[in-house]
Amino acid sequence: DPVPFTVGSGIRAPGGVTYENKAICAQGSYDLADQWSLNAGLRYTDDDTEGWTTETVYYFPGSVLGGYFPARASATETRTPETQSAEPTWLLGLEHNPTDELMLYGKYARGYRQGSVNLASLAGWDTHEPEQVDSYEIGAKIAFEGRFPGTFNIAAFYNDFRDQQIQFGYYRTNGVG
Repeated sequence: DPVPFTVGSGIRAPGGVTYENKAICAQGSYDLADQWSLNAGLRYTDDDTEGWTTETVYYFPGSVLGGYFPARASATETRTPETQSAEPTWLLGLEHNPTDELMLYGKYARGYRQGSVNLASLAGWDTHEPEQVDSYEIGAKIAFEGRFPGTFNIAAFYNDFRDQQIQFGYYRTNGVG
């Protein structure tokens, strides 16, 4: 029985997401010379994500005269989106310590954010692939003594993203945002 005039809709969407994340990693440092050291790390990550939701949209009829009326129609959809992603990531850095109070460094790292599910999305759009970032950083760490001892750190960095995950909102065909 179609609802000719509606004043709105509401949604009930119980659901959940299960994450299974496994990784193996190693990191170490090697002294190249008295004041120079090399840092390296490697990680392999394997991620599985499974979601489930049963969405019921309730449509509330209206009248040109106004008033509240109970839901007269509903639509139900069950979805079970899932995704799997696995990526290696790493770190490579060089440190120079010309004095006990000064460390200069540079590093390059590959980062990763797993693919996942979005239960609030439409079927076909409810999963996304992993994100990668290449991060470049140079900086200095300085310690100082005297009347007011302390530290001063400065860094410059650049992040280069691929397949960046950006969240946005939209209205679905069932009228729910």
